[in-house]
Amino acid sequence: ACDATRQGRVGWGSERMASMPPVFSLPDVHGDASQALAALRLANLTDGRGRWHAPARTVLVQTGDLIDRGDDTQTVFALMQQLERDAAAAGSRVVRLLGNHELMNLLGDLRYVSSADTASYGGTHARQAAFAQDGSVGQWLMKANICAIVGKTVFVHAGLHPKYAALGCDGINSRAAAELKLAVPTSAKGRGDPTAAHMLNSEDGPLWYRGLVYKPEAEACAELSHSLSLLKAEAMVVGHTIQPTGRVTFRCNRRLVMTDVGMSHAIRPTARAAILRATMQLNGSVAALTPMQ
Repeated sequence: ACDATRQGRVGWGSERMASMPPVFSLPDVHGDASQALAALRLANLTDGRGRWHAPARTVLVQTGDLIDRGDDTQTVFALMQQLERDAAAAGSRVVRLLGNHELMNLLGDLRYVSSADTASYGGTHARQAAFAQDGSVGQWLMKANICAIVGKTVFVHAGLHPKYAALGCDGINSRAAAELKLAVPTSAKGRGDPTAAHMLNSEDGPLWYRGLVYKPEAEACAELSHSLSLLKAEAMVVGHTIQPTGRVTFRCNRRLVMTDVGMSHAIRPTARAAILRATMQLNGSVAALTPMQ
């Protein structure tokens, strides 16, 4: 059976395997259910109805930003919840990571919420109640991690600055859970304390940091190497920063994978769906990182 903890390391126990299970990474969906389904079909993870049919031990990591911009928030959430159940029943696992747009919604920042999204919940008040930490959506979102490691590949929404990588995925996820508990409002208390989410709201925090993507190559790659060394990892997969080519992009000798292709039609009407396949050796080392688009 698959072992995974709240702290973020995903493994397969002590059982002997002939090869590492396939690992897939689904980038930013931004409220477009049809594109999410198209991406899953590219990897043959689901059937035409969106039901999981991948082989046992398959891992799917979703790197955050399921919502905002597009209208299909409830449909996307229902799809992910169904995938979590179906994958677990099949001996596989869906690993959900929080993105900055989930955080914004949890904290009441609704700048990117479409009117159709709000209407689907029955209005702003009903939507905010659902996103409270004791609401149906809030409870589920707050179970997501910030950082996950599969084999020797680390997955995070935006990027990991060394000062946070030094905490390890365990420390990052534990700190995030504590911050969310203080920052996200409950239904009885209409206001949370966004200032309590210091790491999560920081410009160099794991949900927002773009330094690895935008800094000059030598500086970014040195920083990436430092973070990976701290995490005992070989590669990092991120979303968050839309790639202007509309294609999955690599940096630092393919050790940084930037997967946000802006696939939501709310962002790019002609965008193509995308998903990443990571093939790993038995020791967890990266054998290949293959975009599917």
